[in-house]
Amino acid sequence: YQFKMRFSKHTGNNIHIRWPNFTEALDLYFKGAINATEFVARSYAVLKEFNFSHDSAIAMVSVCRDELTRPFIDTIDRLWGCSFNISSLAGMVFCGKTGINAALAHSPTTEDGRRKYVFFVAPHIAISKQGEIGVVYRNGKKSERSSACGALCALKDNLENNSLNVRLDPLDMEQSLLRQLMVENLDYGSIPDLLTLTRVCHKLILEQIENLIQVTIDASIDDYAVLSGIQIHGPKGSNFFWPGSMYLFSNGERIDLTERFDNQNPGPIMRDMYQRYSARLLLAASNGDLVSIKRYVSQGVPLNICDYDSRTALHLSTCEGQIEVVQYLLKNLNNVNMKDRWGNTALDRATDEQIIELLTNNGAMHGVDIEE
Repeated sequence: YQFKMRFSKHTGNNIHIRWPNFTEALDLYFKGAINATEFVARSYAVLKEFNFSHDSAIAMVSVCRDELTRPFIDTIDRLWGCSFNISSLAGMVFCGKTGINAALAHSPTTEDGRRKYVFFVAPHIAISKQGEIGVVYRNGKKSERSSACGALCALKDNLENNSLNVRLDPLDMEQSLLRQLMVENLDYGSIPDLLTLTRVCHKLILEQIENLIQVTIDASIDDYAVLSGIQIHGPKGSNFFWPGSMYLFSNGERIDLTERFDNQNPGPIMRDMYQRYSARLLLAASNGDLVSIKRYVSQGVPLNICDYDSRTALHLSTCEGQIEVVQYLLKNLNNVNMKDRWGNTALDRATDEQIIELLTNNGAMHGVDIEE
């Protein structure tokens, strides 16, 4: 496929319209949070100005082991190449000096002899469509409430039930260490909510990576960037990121990246990423591969992408009679009447009676009936 992207006031996610309660909670508790793919693209564009790239640097990632964090890692890998995993429960950095030194040894060496590292570190939290903190509905368990971060929720339950055990458990090392570190940084006798625990966790993770950097990195030959924050998992597999501390240490100088990040245009890099992966989404729509479509969407690929003939996933799935894909798209697209290069909508291409009924019940129209 060759393909292009079309954006208008009728397309895109429009999450403030689709999920107003979620959006209200996101703005209230994580003001400044952006789409997670955009966060990675912006940070890549900023660091590229300092000669950081997938050819010159290695990315190290510490996020929670939860599968919900996987799309964020996949996006990092798409831009930076295969990242080095330094993750533990809740995003804590328990790999120690040995783990960091192993990653440092894998970094490319630039022509000037300097080595470059990028650290992505973040805890995570979920917000449901209804705006409930810590609540997520996972793939395959749509009717069951789940939690994120599970490790921090377990700690919260320990505090509430007065059942906290801070002894080191050889059969539960990471959770034991998490409990020890977190309790040391909480007010005695307090029972914080999940938001507070997540923010404390972010502070500790940042301290961990900075302490490890001090005893592993040689500033005379190494440049490094630290990008911290909090991952937020929203409805329908959406992912957002609240930027925390963002800085670069190069040639002995610390450079704050916040202003550069805010002013950076991630468009070209995001388009390049989407161009590599969006054809796969369109092929999955044509083949009825709903699992793959959901995976690509969770990685930031927009559902309104179209091919060289301006055909969208809805056009292709309709033509091939992929009813489950059509149902999914109708629930998640804001505009079901995009036209291909010949002026046809998905309804114009439909031949299956059940799909025609689905389309018309969801506002689909024939191309000739749409006023330009």
